[in-house]
Amino acid sequence: MSSLQMISYGPLAIHDSGAPVGVEKYTTVVILHGLAFHSGTFAPMLKYAHKHRARIVLVNRRGYPGSKPYTDEEMAQLKLAQDAGSGAEGAAAVRLHLQTRVCEVNQLLATFIAKEGITKEGGIVLAGWSLGVIYVNAFLAYAPTIPVGEVDVGSYIKRVVVHDAPDNCMGYPRFEGGYNPLMDPSLPPGEGAKRFPAWVSAYYKHGPSLSSLEGRHPLPTPSSTLLSLTEDEMNGIIHPPAGEMDGADMMLAMIGLVGGLTREVRRQAVVPPPEVEGRWREVPYRHVWGEHSHWMIPSSQFALEKEVEEARKEGLDVRRVEAIQLKGANHFASWDHPEQLLQAFIESDATKVDVL
Repeated sequence: MSSLQMISYGPLAIHDSGAPVGVEKYTTVVILHGLAFHSGTFAPMLKYAHKHRARIVLVNRRGYPGSKPYTDEEMAQLKLAQDAGSGAEGAAAVRLHLQTRVCEVNQLLATFIAKEGITKEGGIVLAGWSLGVIYVNAFLAYAPTIPVGEVDVGSYIKRVVVHDAPDNCMGYPRFEGGYNPLMDPSLPPGEGAKRFPAWVSAYYKHGPSLSSLEGRHPLPTPSSTLLSLTEDEMNGIIHPPAGEMDGADMMLAMIGLVGGLTREVRRQAVVPPPEVEGRWREVPYRHVWGEHSHWMIPSSQFALEKEVEEARKEGLDVRRVEAIQLKGANHFASWDHPEQLLQAFIESDATKVDVL
């Protein structure tokens, strides 16, 4: 599969499937990618968009092909947070970084709505995959504070989707029985990164509770998704520099977890603070997760279920939180189960959605 053609959209870049021909009311699905794996990861979904009365907009975030690189000043901001550790100064720096990224996404949506004539009836589903869930959570946390311009973006948001949300990117405690080659100190330098593609895209068989998760050993079949890709296909979905330890995404993931910002924005997304009013409180929150994804995903789902249950017992005003498990899918459902994934993003039949 050839690389997607991206067009600049402010500081970001997009690939647009276009509006379904002859369809007036359609859903626009805007997808934010994960760490190192960019919008090309979702290319197999594009051919199913019009069949399901959808328009897919794939967004390359800052620092990825077609988008604006981070400036020296922006990288220095993250380095400041990294050096400050878990203190207030570090948290403030990460918070400012995320707020700025949310403003960029909000402006992209406002511009796209106005330029393309997006309707409120069709609406927008904003989805983030893997590390991209941090940006979706931050969007719900910070977008309500952005002054409304010519376009009231919030009135167009049909729902947000966190897709295969890892527990660390959600700010949940780590499942202690889980293995990750990137965190294996017994491996020689560089070996963890070599083993990561096979690990992250393998299929695992989990039980129905945290104690029954499979933390290390994948199923013999199907084989790891990324190991089945050709060299051209792999080059069309990954941007290695973005995954380096001193890259913006990796620094955000690490310092956001240590400093508590991933937890902070997730909590504000799930349990909106009192000052969030109107439509922003009503936007549904959906976790779409693979039955056979690596342990960080079901660990996150179980933690989300627990959080919602405890918040409701406390009498807190919890957002509508939904979940859809993708049967047979792993962390790369966009590649192995693209039509099923799109349907889960746009599903409106209440009988096919679990409400937490």
